[in-house]
Amino acid sequence: MQTSTLKEYCEKLGNCAEAARRLGLASNQTLANALKRSTKIYVEHDNNLNPTNCFIKKGWGKFKTT
Repeated sequence: MQTSTLKEYCEKLGNCAEAARRLGLASNQTLANALKRSTKIYVEHDNNLNPTNCFIKKGWGKFKTT
């Protein structure tokens, strides 16, 4: 199991359209907006780049957890 940022995941796949398709997003624009805002989204995937989990890393408040 590997973890990559959303941007790294797009780069590994070669384009953001393929990443959006594999993540099951309704549109590529959703992914583009997340990248533009630099949202800290992480994708867990296997060696074939098939996603198994996605999460947003929180870094605020009393408990800094995922």
